Amino acid sequence: MSLFRRMSLRAFLGGAGWLAVAQAFTMVCGLAATAVWARWMPVEMFGEFRVLIAFASLAGAFCLVGTAQAAMMSAAKNIDGNFAPILRSKVFANAVAGFGLLAAAVYYAWGPGGSHHIAAGLVAAAILFPIYNTSDIWLSWINGKSLFRELAIERALVGATSVVAVVVATLCAVTQLWIVAVLYFGLAALVNAAVLKRIAARQSNSATDESIVKYGHHSSLAMGLSGLLAVDVIILNHVYSPQDVAIYVIALQFPNQLKAAFSVFGQSLAPAIYGTDSIQAAWQAMRQRFWLLTLGAIVVGIVGFLLLPALVTLLFSERYSEAAEYGRWLWLVTAVFGSTTFLGSALQVTKRPMYVYIPNVGYPLVLLTLYAVLVPYGISGLILARIVAVLAMAAYFVIGFLTSLPRHAKIA
Repeated sequence: MSLFRRMSLRAFLGGAGWLAVAQAFTMVCGLAATAVWARWMPVEMFGEFRVLIAFASLAGAFCLVGTAQAAMMSAAKNIDGNFAPILRSKVFANAVAGFGLLAAAVYYAWGPGGSHHIAAGLVAAAILFPIYNTSDIWLSWINGKSLFRELAIERALVGATSVVAVVVATLCAVTQLWIVAVLYFGLAALVNAAVLKRIAARQSNSATDESIVKYGHHSSLAMGLSGLLAVDVIILNHVYSPQDVAIYVIALQFPNQLKAAFSVFGQSLAPAIYGTDSIQAAWQAMRQRFWLLTLGAIVVGIVGFLLLPALVTLLFSERYSEAAEYGRWLWLVTAVFGSTTFLGSALQVTKRPMYVYIPNVGYPLVLLTLYAVLVPYGISGLILARIVAVLAMAAYFVIGFLTSLPRHAKIA
């Protein structure tokens, strides 16, 4: 192995290590913030707060999510002049989405089955949203510059803001949801503003490439539907109650952390996969690690299935023990079939559009349909919808991979 390749491998492992540490810290922060909510805040207030987060995610889906890819491409190519137009378009889209949040606030203030608490929280979120929803730009820009240590530190800082917000709200005995919204969205917006200002100050050139900016806008069309997955919380709150939302959110805590872990492993596999020019070469590059990760995930899934009831009670109190019975099944399915997402990444090597649009458009549409059909069954229905969607996507990736792989290629 040449010196260059040893240095590249060392740099890659170092970058992956920083990202893994940041992801672990962010996961701990997320669990810690939820634990504080669950133990020391009213169940109804926790559910209403999660409705705010769901609306923010839904609004964010329509805010040029593809510009993050454009930011990463521009940074990687050292086209620093693209930063300003990308950021401007993002902030403008966020401002427009803020009016959507205000419209939702109007509904909750005067519509049937509304809530003045949620309405006030949505107003606070709408005001802060233009800056709050810019983290994907700077995350992608710093990633494109390969500044992994800086990226890890600032990701960890953003994760810490959620804990700070809820701890301050708890210590101050806050009873108004809009104050919690100001703390949560405001602290994140402050971090975003500081990081964006620093990036703008250290631009090394004014080179631009409008085609990359346009590509980001086109990518937004394919990726925009993913944010619609947040409507499960909104639907559940509308049909049932904030208390049901709180239990449902707790049920998703550990499965969501497991999905995040798969994402980190996917990032570590990405260079090996995307550096190839055929699906057979991609499989050869990832094969051993794929089977190792799959086996490890299955073991983790079985152990977690057994321990989840005790962990949920320990972290979130007896009030949420019901959530463990829902979450443990989603955890098991996610663990057993989660590694199939790596096969989905390998399918990107074929450059066939169907492997881009079906995961990013088809999957959200299927899940939304399942939500609509199964919501009469409450929390169990929404959990079942997620399980069926995971199984369907796993089957799609496996079938697509096996049919794309040459017949003579070895799978084991």
